[in-house]
Amino acid sequence: MLAKNLLYIQELLREKKKIRLLCETFMISLLGGYVGSLLCRETALTDLCRLSDRDRTNELGENLVRDVFHVTLIDIAKRNIGFTFTSANSDSDEWYADLTRIPDVIAGSIAGFDFNNSGNHTAKPTAQSVIGA
Repeated sequence: MLAKNLLYIQELLREKKKIRLLCETFMISLLGGYVGSLLCRETALTDLCRLSDRDRTNELGENLVRDVFHVTLIDIAKRNIGFTFTSANSDSDEWYADLTRIPDVIAGSIAGFDFNNSGNHTAKPTAQSVIGA
C-alpha cells in the first residue's frame, strides 16, 4: 500500500495537483509521527492510536497520512509500535468526535489569552474555564 501511495504522490507532483493538500498531509503525518515517537521513547508505550478528526488529508490516496505517520513513528522510535488509525473523512460522523475537540478548545483558549496582561482574556466564554479566568 505504501508503494502505491508513493506512486500516487509522484503522479500528483508531476501534474502539479493538490500541492497544498500534499503539504498539509506531510506536515500532519510527520509532526504526528515525531510527537508519537517521543511519547513512545520517553514512556513505556507500546501501542498508539490516532483518532483523526474529519480531515480532508485523510482522503488523499489510500490512507497516505496513516502510512507516513506510521513510517515516521517507527523510524524515529527505532522499534515496532502497535499503531491504530481512524480514517475519518470530511463526510464521516465519528463516535469520538467530542474527544477530537479537546485539543481545539485548549489551543483556542491559549490563543485568546493575553500573557502580558493576565486580566485580559479574549477567548469565547466556554474557553475561559480552561484558562481559569
